[in-house]
Amino acid sequence: MNRLRGWAGAHPIAAFVLLAFGISYLVGWPTLMVGTGAMPPSAPLLRGYLPRILVVYGPALAALLLARNAEASGPTLLLRRVLPTRRDVPIAIAVFLASGIGSAIALRVAGVGLAEMSRTVGAHAGLLVAHFALQLAVVALGEELGWRGWLLPHLAARTSRLRAALGTGIIWGVWHVPLLLSGVAAAVRFLLFVIGVSMLFTWLWSQARARLFTVIVAHASLNAPLFFWEQVSGGTPAGDERIRRAWLVLQVMYMAAALVLVLARWRWWISAELHPGALRGDRKLAA
Repeated sequence: MNRLRGWAGAHPIAAFVLLAFGISYLVGWPTLMVGTGAMPPSAPLLRGYLPRILVVYGPALAALLLARNAEASGPTLLLRRVLPTRRDVPIAIAVFLASGIGSAIALRVAGVGLAEMSRTVGAHAGLLVAHFALQLAVVALGEELGWRGWLLPHLAARTSRLRAALGTGIIWGVWHVPLLLSGVAAAVRFLLFVIGVSMLFTWLWSQARARLFTVIVAHASLNAPLFFWEQVSGGTPAGDERIRRAWLVLQVMYMAAALVLVLARWRWWISAELHPGALRGDRKLAA
């Protein structure tokens, strides 16, 4: 055990990748299969989220284990980064609204009329809120504690923001193994999309001085609208096609936004992360 802890301390990035993938797919994936089969189809919302908790919490558990390996208070310091400050709240609200507008544009381009959107959201507002809440608590928190809470800071302490964001995005994208098995074109497009989102989330993370509240809200806001729309309007060839096109439009929008951000702030991206603690360990990073 001491030898393993020593190896993890000497090779933290490799240890994180092995732990995150191992927990998600060796433990989480079998749990997902069993849990999905055990839950009744009459509860589609819970059936869609609860069985996958160990999958999406693989990165978070890996981060907490390695934080504990580094120092006894490491997990507490990592979890403290989730708590918002006054400055974080208005930014998170702006991100939430921008993501909602982006999803509405994607659905409109995919062929969903504004009247249909308004009618559907009005009729199922509680379901939309539930999707957002579950995305926050299950998906976004579980992933972001790992990707932006642990992996990105450790990469940013070694290289430029651009390379750290690229590295995080590539590992994050490959972690979505099932989605990468849907064909070469779809896999390449999805990987580029995840890298683009990684750029945007890296910028939010840096502006928040390594706190995670805004990126957790951004992650949930990205997923929730189309997950909701899939539940209320999917299940038919026409409905499924509109959802597929909406995801494609949304992917292009996020990739374009990331490209604009990188080109507009190129010198910032090729510089090192300089907020207090970024190069000096977890304790000051959490301050």
